[in-house]
Amino acid sequence: MTKNNQISILGANIIFLFGVITLVSVDVGTSVFDIQVEILGISTIIVEFLFFLVPSCLYILYKRKNIKYILRINKISIGNVLIIMLMMLFAIPVIGLVNYMIQLLINTIGRPLPNPIPEIKTISELIMGIIVIALTPAICEEVMARGVFMRAYERYGVRTALTVAAVLFSIMHRNIQTFIPIFLMGLLLGYVVYRTNSIIAGMIAHFTNNAFSTIVAFAVSKLQKLMGTEINEIQTAALPQMDMMASLFLLGIVISSGIIFAGLFTLFRHNTEKTVRKSELSNIEQKGKVKFAYYMPMIIGLIIISVELIFQINYILS
Repeated sequence: MTKNNQISILGANIIFLFGVITLVSVDVGTSVFDIQVEILGISTIIVEFLFFLVPSCLYILYKRKNIKYILRINKISIGNVLIIMLMMLFAIPVIGLVNYMIQLLINTIGRPLPNPIPEIKTISELIMGIIVIALTPAICEEVMARGVFMRAYERYGVRTALTVAAVLFSIMHRNIQTFIPIFLMGLLLGYVVYRTNSIIAGMIAHFTNNAFSTIVAFAVSKLQKLMGTEINEIQTAALPQMDMMASLFLLGIVISSGIIFAGLFTLFRHNTEKTVRKSELSNIEQKGKVKFAYYMPMIIGLIIISVELIFQINYILS
């Protein structure tokens, strides 16, 4: 990495703070003014593009950086696209098990947080859901997290960059009970981008995960309607009691998915070996001194988010 193309830690942290302030402001606004779900969908698209994507790109252009290099705008083979999509699909049950265990713990000590995603009942709502929940975040959040954040912290090495980007990505979702699953997904997304040296790979992986989850939510809603079961709110934490056979069946799905994921992961590593070596030749770690003041925007952002998370913890325990 040449010094001219190195993303500033300060710049990345300022973008993080700007995103946090925007998200918290939206949370407060929707709560105080009781904004309807339909409007919330449109506002989500606006927030993602205007306050995540645009600031990230403008910062890179303002600093006269090579946007193609910074964001890793590179081609990816069809074979790797298919492997990534399958890998993400089989990762969902594994990460879902982690999420399920957390929900069980929360149910044991208190009550789960309300599900912020409304029930999807119609095809038009499904299409809108895929746009809002899958397509928009796949573009905007990847540019910010795996683009700006990851590039900025690469000066400390790949592992640090992947971890920091995943932590900030998870924190910006502002949900204490899904922090670990989103963090794990963030690590996987970052790894996919690193191995392919392409932000497009991260976008495809992100979209696959969110779109599949949205379609499953829609299918569950339809299935429950056919069975004559009415639900007001879909919450993974409010799962019905399962008998031993059902539990073993689901566990079998998780184990099988884990084995298939491991095989796809190994194949993916093999297919991207040359890409990684080529990328590392031009990506030398920069471990120069960084002033503590450069981290202040990130610290302020974490403090702001922590206030919201404290309210969530209070809700769970109350």
